[in-house]
Parts: sequence; C-alpha cells; structure tokens
Amino acid sequence: MQERTELLNMINQERKMLDAVVEQGLDHEAVYEQSKKIDALLEKYYGEI
Repeated sequence: MQERTELLNMINQERKMLDAVVEQGLDHEAVYEQSKKIDALLEKYYGEI
C-alpha cells in the first residue's frame, strides 16, 4: 500500500513538472519526455492493482 502512495506522490510531482515545462514555452521535446515519465509511472501504478 505504501508503494502505491509513493507512486501517487511521484505522479503528482511529475505532473507539476509537466505543467512547468508547458508554461515555459512549449518545448515539444521536453513535454514529450515528461509525458513519457508520467505514462510509465501510471502503468506501474495501475499494473499493481
């Protein structure tokens, strides 16, 4: 259960970082890379349910 909580915290952190990247001017490569990190965390989170 704690691992899921940690994953949720990591997902929320990465989402905040994605928002920051988008606000900085839409560097498409940076947005893509950040989105991939979030996707990987979400897959791990939902894979453990």
